[in-house]
Amino acid sequence: MENSTKKRISLDIAGVSLNIVTDESEEFVKKIADTLNDRINRMRRSSFQISVLDAALLCAIENVSERLTAEKQIRSLQAQLNLCEMNIRNLRDENNSLREEAKRAAADNAARLAAAKNGKTNGGDQISLGINEAKRDEGILDALGVSGSTPEEKVSALEKYLENKRTADNPGGTTRSDKIKYIESLLRGGISTDD
Repeated sequence: MENSTKKRISLDIAGVSLNIVTDESEEFVKKIADTLNDRINRMRRSSFQISVLDAALLCAIENVSERLTAEKQIRSLQAQLNLCEMNIRNLRDENNSLREEAKRAAADNAARLAAAKNGKTNGGDQISLGINEAKRDEGILDALGVSGSTPEEKVSALEKYLENKRTADNPGGTTRSDKIKYIESLLRGGISTDD
């Protein structure tokens, strides 16, 4: 039983009539024949001594060579494509791993921040030291009656305190810069609020 998609096409290649049975379109087969005729004619023009058969054989050798070269290039490109796909998979895996690591780090940081706000440090000496310093400073400000005020009010209250407290032993300075330096030294070393 004959396949209904196959068709018979008549061709003329280098003066030789051929009938070809194929499932390709007639347009495609005619284009192949035209290309082959062009190659044979080009070879015959380059060497007047060459016969049609020799030119056809040289065209066949040329076509087989081109096909083998193309197949080699296809295999090489396929290998490069496979390598690229593998690299993409590896990069995706690494990206997912880094995202998970970032999520864990963010969760750890959030837990440390919450612990620092609650006064629990889980071994974080720097956080503990900072919290203790802040509590000491708040204690000094509470003793001066300025706890919970705005920063400007706290500075103003400390300046008033220094003005009242200034003696020969405790000059505190007369310029705002001197007063701020003195306040900072008091906060670092603590102050006595009893007068």
